[in-house]
Amino acid sequence: MMYVPPQFVIDDDECFSLIDRFPLGALVTQGADGFVASHIPFVLHRGAGNKGLLRGHVARANAQGREGIDGSSALVIFQPASAYVTPSLYPAKRDHGKVVPTWNYVAVHVSGTLTFTSDEAWLAAHLDHLTRHMEAGREPEWAVSDAPEPYITQLKRVIIGVELTISAITGAAKVVQHRSEGDKRAVHDDLMKSADRGDRLMAGYLARALRP
Repeated sequence: MMYVPPQFVIDDDECFSLIDRFPLGALVTQGADGFVASHIPFVLHRGAGNKGLLRGHVARANAQGREGIDGSSALVIFQPASAYVTPSLYPAKRDHGKVVPTWNYVAVHVSGTLTFTSDEAWLAAHLDHLTRHMEAGREPEWAVSDAPEPYITQLKRVIIGVELTISAITGAAKVVQHRSEGDKRAVHDDLMKSADRGDRLMAGYLARALRP
């Protein structure tokens, strides 16, 4: 798992919320030729298993699908947001100049054991769940049933389902919480000006560290 200073730790509930909102994760496994990574969307099932499950799918042509062994260990990395922070924002630059650039980030690492499946019912349920999750709130909402059934059946033959039983989860939000009140305020205000939702997400974390 990743190193996280105490002031940057976020709890499991917040980690789960981030996965729901930003479901693209990097699935990292170790195969015969070394580490393999795939960037795929996951569906989080909080109530399943001891700590929850992550479900996704990879192409059969992918080495992770070809070499997948049930019970093997894996790491999934989610990074909802990151941003460069220039020291020019800090009032401390004018006061004493002892400032340097940094990189803000929000990240969640999930580890556990994998199960692979080609079961058609499992794949159908997963694809339907994933689609409904990603299409929620769109107008109109696209559904798997909108595509011709033979076409979807053909596509299911070239993917493999992936299920990760979560054993550990670690979250970090590094958003200059450790700096002075003036420095934090300056970075918060700059992030809030951004049109990027990742920047605004980090500004929200930083707002919690500001005094009323």
